[in-house]
Amino acid sequence: MVFLSAMTPKRFAQLCSEPALLSLEDADVLKEVLTLYPFVNEAYLLKACMDLTFGGTETGREGEALYAGNRLLFSMMLDDARPLKEAPVAEPEVIIERFLKKEPRIKPRKDYEPPEDERLDRSLVDEGGMVSETLARIHANQGNYSKAIEIYNKLSLKFPGKSSYFAARIKELEDKLRK
Repeated sequence: MVFLSAMTPKRFAQLCSEPALLSLEDADVLKEVLTLYPFVNEAYLLKACMDLTFGGTETGREGEALYAGNRLLFSMMLDDARPLKEAPVAEPEVIIERFLKKEPRIKPRKDYEPPEDERLDRSLVDEGGMVSETLARIHANQGNYSKAIEIYNKLSLKFPGKSSYFAARIKELEDKLRK
């Protein structure tokens, strides 16, 4: 009866839990385990990881991953065993990093003179469209009493049932306008 050497079980257990520790010196450990226990799935997985990581096959049996029954475990062990290489930086990422380091700012042109119709503040131009109590209150709170009065007049025509309320608001605003 053949037995494993004293360090083989301990090292094999360590490699199963941390495949990243796999080195070329572990070829003998894996060979010994595979010889005595040919149905140990993890041994085939580690051997395939070693072959893919370090190249070549020590046992002369290529495609040992085919013996591994658990492909998911093989994939996870392989990911852990492969040395991490720095991922290549994509060209757009380099351009973006360079752009962010410069911290560019958009500055308005000083030599630009807008056409006459663009110089007007369009937010002040009333299209005569929507009117509401809220809009009237906003104008009143901003001190634009004449605009608020105009809106309340339109609202009193639109909602005759509330005309007495709108009339009271118009009177308040006219008093403020006279001061």
